[in-house]
Amino acid sequence: MTIGTADRRPSGSALVPLLSSPLGSVCYALRTGRGVFLFDAGHPRAAEQTVALLRTEGLLDDLRAIVLTHAHADHVGAAGLLQRLTGAEVWAGPRQADGRLAEQERRLGLVPDPYRVTRTLADRERIDLGGETIEVLLTPGHADDHAALFLRQERTLVAGDLFTFGDVGTFDITHHHTRSLALMIESVRRCADLGADRVAPGHGPVQRRPQRLLQAAEHRLRFFRERPLLLAAHTLMPLMLLLIESRSGALMAELREQALRHARCFDEFLAGLDGAGIAHEFEKILMILALKGLVSVVDGRVYYRSDSLAAAA
Repeated sequence: MTIGTADRRPSGSALVPLLSSPLGSVCYALRTGRGVFLFDAGHPRAAEQTVALLRTEGLLDDLRAIVLTHAHADHVGAAGLLQRLTGAEVWAGPRQADGRLAEQERRLGLVPDPYRVTRTLADRERIDLGGETIEVLLTPGHADDHAALFLRQERTLVAGDLFTFGDVGTFDITHHHTRSLALMIESVRRCADLGADRVAPGHGPVQRRPQRLLQAAEHRLRFFRERPLLLAAHTLMPLMLLLIESRSGALMAELREQALRHARCFDEFLAGLDGAGIAHEFEKILMILALKGLVSVVDGRVYYRSDSLAAAA
């Protein structure tokens, strides 16, 4: 697993992006007059590497708080370990635990160490970090507890999974897809009103042309409203990639059935969508992942990234 500084820090910014995930989740460190603040805590399989990277960057000893955009496993991975090591606080939005989501993460091997939330964030709350002020926006749509964090002096939006790799993020699978879409539309609009100079997403590089990103996101959201099957495919693609990562080398038919089994745990999200259409979308997801170079198919089996090279050797 590669872990390190993810992209150079944004021009004129003190925000340090840290890659902390085999699937590309990013956390961000900011040193202020009151210490170091870490936005998100990376992937659970990279928790020890995240700690080592913070130590290498000279950030670990001054860690004051871990500010979470949401509680999905790939964003809280090192929170428990860091809290034990440093005594750092953990700040997060109000959460309604969903046992189905926790069970799905457990089946995928995404089980972070437990941590204790010491401060619950409120909508439009402003927090003085010492030379920087963050404004909290509660932004459901990807997760009920999702919060976007606007660094007012930096003019940077730490957006969590509202945006990923220059696209709108995936949708909250614990609600019907129409409700999740409506929540995401409202959250993106609220972020657009901030006038940020940069967007720091939960996955992918910092976006330095936020207006273009926000316009593209709004276009995609309108498109998903008209074609909800593509909305489902967009949201289930990361699930497919997680399954491939955890079961690299599985037969295509077996993998497809596993993905559908996971998706059926959230029937409310998929309600009203054609079952055959969803199965067909999974076929297209595999093709897209292969075209992106994230997976390879060798002798009818699907391999994750570098595993495919070993299988072909």
